[in-house]
Amino acid sequence: MHGELVTLPLSTETAPAVIAPASRSNTTPADYDDGLLGQALPIIGVAYGSMFLLAAAIFWSDGSAFFAVMVSVGYAMMYFGVPILMGQTRRTHDGRWTAQDHRSNAQFVDTFTGPLKRWEALLQMVLIPIAVSITFIAFCIIWVVQSA
Repeated sequence: MHGELVTLPLSTETAPAVIAPASRSNTTPADYDDGLLGQALPIIGVAYGSMFLLAAAIFWSDGSAFFAVMVSVGYAMMYFGVPILMGQTRRTHDGRWTAQDHRSNAQFVDTFTGPLKRWEALLQMVLIPIAVSITFIAFCIIWVVQSA
């Protein structure tokens, strides 16, 4: 076997399915709206919004800290704003995007790691923003207690 050249089959009839996946027809949706973003984004927005509002109120008197909070608000607007605008553009211009689908209210959703219950996937999406917000609220309480 040393020095021999091994060739892979070139035809899709003899090649394994991993090498030549089935083609997608033009009528099949490229993606679908499973409704998770519609449920998660308001929760994430409230979590981060309350964090930034509390930070602005707490650090109002300290100019440099307030400036840092406002820079963070600007970064957050770009971080969340660009994907939201891209999603709206896709929904408007890509006919394959199906906004209303029977899967948008399904009990299970498809993820990269396999199917999950809807509430489990939603919990994974909102856990970090809620934890960050609670941690920041605790930090602000400590700041106020130490300042008094």
